Amino acid sequence: MLPTPEDNIPTIMERVRKEYIQRTYDIKEWNDATDFLEKLARKTGKLQKKGEPDFHNTAMMVLNDWLRGRLPYYVPAPSFTKNGDDSYIPNQAKQGLIKPSTKNTSFALRLLCPPASFTPVHLQTYIKRSSVR
Repeated sequence: MLPTPEDNIPTIMERVRKEYIQRTYDIKEWNDATDFLEKLARKTGKLQKKGEPDFHNTAMMVLNDWLRGRLPYYVPAPSFTKNGDDSYIPNQAKQGLIKPSTKNTSFALRLLCPPASFTPVHLQTYIKRSSVR
């Protein structure tokens, strides 16, 4: 159990598109994560004594919805650029956002970007040889 789950809600709200949150919880507008949690707590009846919103349980509810896929989000696949030596590097490395690998490309990258001379017939042999390395 997280000691302070409400600290993770701003990150989730950055990753999930606003319209998905609005559609899932039927809350149209909010200023920040705390305001959103307060409105959601009041809407769902998650209140403590004296009508104060229960941020902890409301945040746990949002985290659970995010983990179970009720709040959809995705991370786009990285794009690659072909080098002069027929290898591929991520565009983020070319832009200086990540450090390019000095070793051969990873197994997953080799599967995503096999050499241009390969056809689907050669793919199974390519996978077998690549996994041995």
